[in-house]
Amino acid sequence: MTITSQKNLCEIFIQSEKFHLPSIFFQKFPKYMQVQILLSSFGLRNITPVKFENDFRFIVGNNYYECPKILACFISPKISKLLSQDITLSEYTIKHNDENLEFRQIIDLLNGSPLLLENEETNDYLMQIAVQLGNDEIIQKIMNSSEGLNISNAIQRIIFLSSNNMDFKNEINFIAYHFDQFSKESLKSIGLENLELILSSPSLSLFSEDSLFEFIRFLGEEYFSLLKFLQIEYLSPLSIEKLLEIINLDNLTSQLWLSICNRLKLGVTPNTNMFRHYNKFVLNSEYPFDGILSTFSEKFNGNVHLNNIIKITASSDPEQKVHFVADSEWDSYWYSENEPDSWIQFDFQNYLITLTDYTIQSDGSDGNHLMRWAIEGSNDGFIWEILDNRITQDLDGFYIIKTYSVNTRKAFRYIRLKQTGKNSSFQDFLLISNLEFFGSIIHNTENLS
Repeated sequence: MTITSQKNLCEIFIQSEKFHLPSIFFQKFPKYMQVQILLSSFGLRNITPVKFENDFRFIVGNNYYECPKILACFISPKISKLLSQDITLSEYTIKHNDENLEFRQIIDLLNGSPLLLENEETNDYLMQIAVQLGNDEIIQKIMNSSEGLNISNAIQRIIFLSSNNMDFKNEINFIAYHFDQFSKESLKSIGLENLELILSSPSLSLFSEDSLFEFIRFLGEEYFSLLKFLQIEYLSPLSIEKLLEIINLDNLTSQLWLSICNRLKLGVTPNTNMFRHYNKFVLNSEYPFDGILSTFSEKFNGNVHLNNIIKITASSDPEQKVHFVADSEWDSYWYSENEPDSWIQFDFQNYLITLTDYTIQSDGSDGNHLMRWAIEGSNDGFIWEILDNRITQDLDGFYIIKTYSVNTRKAFRYIRLKQTGKNSSFQDFLLISNLEFFGSIIHNTENLS
């Protein structure tokens, strides 16, 4: 039997030829096959009863913790490297407050006890300690145990990982794919070098090339080196005019010049790159309100109507509340006047939507529930095309949520819900609590300003 120790793990290789055991013991494995066994850290408990000299000290705040040097190496690659250079080293300082003796958790780990990740505060503390110990394994395990990579934590993760020289490729690709869902300020906080990694990622997905150009302009002149990532052939004429005002010999790279040449080869009207500028909002039945309106509200930090992203109007709006139907957390409902053919309309302004599904939540009144309606699309606000037509009692109740599919391949700037008959109380009031859309979005280049 050969026992090899490497990187704090014991690897045992059992070679069948060296043992005089019954052949049936190995009949599941070919004779040439080696079986690899990795021992866990629980074996550290076997060290505790042996009275090794506590010849190393961790100084944390005003406290100190002693242990054998071999265990200090086990928990800290940094200490292992330092001891390899100077075996007489006997202490290591952790720059962190330790009023509540939190570092005791690390010492308990050295004695074979598991770390307990009880809350975010504990996780943050252990992450900071692990960084100073140089223990990437602890960091990765804590990150894997917490909530997954998402819009809320991606920026923080990339800042933390990059500042500690750890791999953050997954975070780069995630931000690239969801680029337009991050605020300009948060993206700026990760720095020029990381932005270059994001914009060069094959996962990059944009609403349009114009949106990327406006983002670079927002960042300022010191970030104009990012202009090289523009595909100028997909810019609108107005954006090209703005670009020509800021291009000079200092920021005209070979990559940017090649992009300009590609643009010059095209006609006046720019095309759209389907792979780079196409965003799809696919319905997840478990989250019927995580669609276009919800995403835009998160991206632009508030109600899409109040932020002038999507203009929401109605045939009548007695209490001036129609825009609240775009807020899935709204706990009330909107209603129109008692007029036939009442409607609520969404003008996506700078965007075109190819609708695949929509979700309606009924109102909370004692009656007047929606029973007959049509979903219509238009590109001028005058000529309307029916995308879906319903006569149903699905929504005849308090705050009922239902989702419906639409079969169309056309993209529209305007989408509206129009009541086409009497409601459940045989009236013409149109009442709903919330509305959400799913489908594909592209930039409406004809309406860019």
